[in-house]
Amino acid sequence: MAYSIEKWERAKAYFESGQYTLSQINQKTGISISKISERAKKEKWEKGKNADYIEAKKTIAEKKGKKGKILFPF
Repeated sequence: MAYSIEKWERAKAYFESGQYTLSQINQKTGISISKISERAKKEKWEKGKNADYIEAKKTIAEKKGKKGKILFPF
């Protein structure tokens, strides 16, 4: 099955956030765990690569009174 570019971008963002397991990414995107793992290795995705960015967004959200809830922009 071919997955859309948007789904792959979302999967990569979840993966690189470091906050989601492959199973959770599968549930959120519908992409199989094996395909996510395969593509992550092939394209050298880095788990937790965007963790600092996510943490900064949480801090900003908390300061704005949004209780640290971070939502991906998709």
